[in-house]
Amino acid sequence: MPDSCKPSKASGQTIAMIFGFGGSAVVALVLCSMKYFLNRKHRKTPNRKESKDDLQSISYSSSDLQHATSNFHPNNKLGRGEYGEVYKGVLEDGTEVAVKKLTTKPEQGARHFMDTVKLITSIQHQNLIKLTGWCLEGGQKLLVYEYLEQRNLAQILLNQETKVDIGWQIRFNIAFGIARGLAYLHEFRPQIIHGDLKASNILLDKSFHPKIGDYALRNLFPDKDNSLFGTHVAENLGYVAPEYILQGQLTEKVDTFSFGVLVLEIISGRSNINRNLTREQTLLLEWAWKLYKETRLADLVDPNLGKDYSEDEIFRLIHVALLCTQSSPATRPSMIQVLAMINGDDDITVFPSRPGILHKLLESLEEGPSTHQIKTNAED
Repeated sequence: MPDSCKPSKASGQTIAMIFGFGGSAVVALVLCSMKYFLNRKHRKTPNRKESKDDLQSISYSSSDLQHATSNFHPNNKLGRGEYGEVYKGVLEDGTEVAVKKLTTKPEQGARHFMDTVKLITSIQHQNLIKLTGWCLEGGQKLLVYEYLEQRNLAQILLNQETKVDIGWQIRFNIAFGIARGLAYLHEFRPQIIHGDLKASNILLDKSFHPKIGDYALRNLFPDKDNSLFGTHVAENLGYVAPEYILQGQLTEKVDTFSFGVLVLEIISGRSNINRNLTREQTLLLEWAWKLYKETRLADLVDPNLGKDYSEDEIFRLIHVALLCTQSSPATRPSMIQVLAMINGDDDITVFPSRPGILHKLLESLEEGPSTHQIKTNAED
């Protein structure tokens, strides 16, 4: 409230004097207060209200977001993720946003959705995509995120039609930023395990700073862990840790494994599975392990980088990536340890063994065998 309209912190005697004033003073005070609240009301964006329960995000109506996205027109579609489709929107005040339409089931009710919104809103980190609003109306569950100009890492780095020439320093910063975001999620209480970390879930702003998307959404999809051989595993196989494929075990070390694969993609500029290459190069992780054993790590580096990179940083990152992708979760470092190793604060004294996903495991999954068959093949 403006200073001229604020009541003073008076003593009981002063308050009594105020009540002794003439009616004109009281009327002036009331009019001043009304003017303040009316002005405050008019400053708010139309069709937009503050969310309840002290959420630091905004509740939008369905019509707000339909208008912002041109009724979710296909031309505004940014992509489709594990949890729904994402559309670009422009709010009435000109703010650009990304609107995610969640594909939740009917039994996942409003309270469950709002609990997840509160959780995501409470998570604040420069390497995590920011939730700015939500909509729960007419059976729709919509999440509104900040819009990032440079799309996602898969489009920028791995897609031949949309890729951008980014140098080593930017790539190093992307890897380091992802590690920072994951470390924050793993240290957060309650702990957040992403469970779906991949290049398409790494968003980039105009300066190519990375922000992890789709974190904490697993709360809305509890059945994901029960579909070990469903769409989730099939589409993201190269990123998935073996214990998640085989036993459905989901710990923070599953994210560590996925991070290691991401780092190899950042260094090599290629997808983790490429069936157009030779058999030994099809799986990026196995190819990296072969080059590591043969001390030919330079062959893994993206040719587009030329010689404009730090050999020490690249070899250190490859070493860290191989440690992150060990077969046993217990032998993988925590993301806090990963940060220290990437930053050069800790000397890397541990040598990796063979990574945790093999050609036979890939072939078995494609043929759709039982879990027992997969275990047998993977152990050969």
